[in-house]
Amino acid sequence: MRAADHRGQAQRAGIMIGRRATLKIAIGAVCAGGLAAYAPRRHVWTGRGFGADLSVTLMGPADGIDATFAAIGAEVARIESLFSLFQPASALSRLNRDGYLADPPADLVALLGLSRRIWQASGGAFDPTVQGIWNRPAQGRAPVGFQHVRLSGDAIRLDRPGMALTLNGIAQGFASDRIAALLRDRGYDTHLVDLGEFAGAGRPWHMAIDGATGTRIAETRLRDRALATSAPAAMTLRDGGGHILHPAGRAPVWRTVSVMAQSAAVADGLSTALSLMPLSDIRALDRAALDVARIWLEDPQGGVTQIG
Repeated sequence: MRAADHRGQAQRAGIMIGRRATLKIAIGAVCAGGLAAYAPRRHVWTGRGFGADLSVTLMGPADGIDATFAAIGAEVARIESLFSLFQPASALSRLNRDGYLADPPADLVALLGLSRRIWQASGGAFDPTVQGIWNRPAQGRAPVGFQHVRLSGDAIRLDRPGMALTLNGIAQGFASDRIAALLRDRGYDTHLVDLGEFAGAGRPWHMAIDGATGTRIAETRLRDRALATSAPAAMTLRDGGGHILHPAGRAPVWRTVSVMAQSAAVADGLSTALSLMPLSDIRALDRAALDVARIWLEDPQGGVTQIG
């Protein structure tokens, strides 16, 4: 299926571009006390990307801020042009259309490499090949399995006919990491990036984590770490199913999952995976290997389990 046709199918099915609607239900940034003291040096960029409103708050001198804001917008647009399922010319759309992509962009290779790590760590629960299920919901078993994706710096190949990838469960976290790196390179060491996933640095940003019904389930501080949340039922299809799909068709286990990690991409991808995993498997994860600091799991009855 061509990417342009897929977009129409997605709109008919009620699928939103990106995952920000899910995340804004689950996480809210609370301005910590003392923020007013930084007001003369506080700058806020807002824009659009991944089908949602985005923002970046940074502390620092006003000199060069316009150029920094322009660089943020350009980086968001560049990353979206690589990973979007709704831009026919994106690298991901071309890979899905042709099943093969020569000389792939380095960021696509890097993100698929990280996706493979999370796929392995989660026992296959996180699997970008579930895009095949989105594409063919009424045509029986779709070809899935990340083991059938051949990845190298020279080419990416999808080994099974009809396979397709989605990076919607990790791309916004990847973008958050890239924007945070851009800000550090420009000398803005104190910042809060909100692209649907949060990356905070330089000060302890006070974060409130809300459950699926809007009830506060936890508060934490985010400093030199990232925070992401997934809520399977926050976006539903016309058949009533959630937007987070297991490659084997299993139902989600948790109502919301929040993950704090060093990397926003890891937090993003892992929160997606853990939504589909039982508690015993989550406890068995090698959190140190993924640099995961803490996990919050909200069960279907609203109970909360914290790990870490």
